[in-house]
Amino acid sequence: MNIRTLCDTLQPLFDLSNEVMGTNSHYQQLLAERIQNAGKPLEQMTLAEVRQLVDAATADYQAATNTREKQ
Repeated sequence: MNIRTLCDTLQPLFDLSNEVMGTNSHYQQLLAERIQNAGKPLEQMTLAEVRQLVDAATADYQAATNTREKQ
């Protein structure tokens, strides 16, 4: 496998990891709760399933943050 293929293959995983690592503890707690409630261990989830949980948690967190800012 050449380096380009290696990077192209792993980039989605790196992107997702960096996205989560760059968040605060409140968001991470929300995401962890979503993962726990998903019905199967994280190790058994596909990257697409984890991406869906991250996207949903992000949307909910942003909505809650926006609501608090308007109050």
